[in-house]
Amino acid sequence: HDDGFCLVECKLYTGRTHQIRVHMAYIGHPCVGDQVYGKRSVKADHGLTRQFLHAYRIEMHHPITGEPISLRDPLPDDLLRVVREIEPDSMGRTPAGDEASPDMGL
Repeated sequence: HDDGFCLVECKLYTGRTHQIRVHMAYIGHPCVGDQVYGKRSVKADHGLTRQFLHAYRIEMHHPITGEPISLRDPLPDDLLRVVREIEPDSMGRTPAGDEASPDMGL
């Protein structure tokens, strides 16, 4: 996209505070709407009033049974609106040709 947006899936290995935000900013790809590490105006980021961060999938093991648990949550309306706004300019695919985000239904 001309504005330089891309949808990224991150997997966390620790519970470090701001882990995604710090690492993405460090490699030059700050989270949309992040005024601390991204230093961008939220209003400039398609009218968002918050950061474009969403835990659409959480996986863990049950603390007693050890059974795997997987929870999913679709994108909230405000984030989905932004995706739809920039979608016409998107290839919708990774450089390898895979769907950009099949698990999220995008």
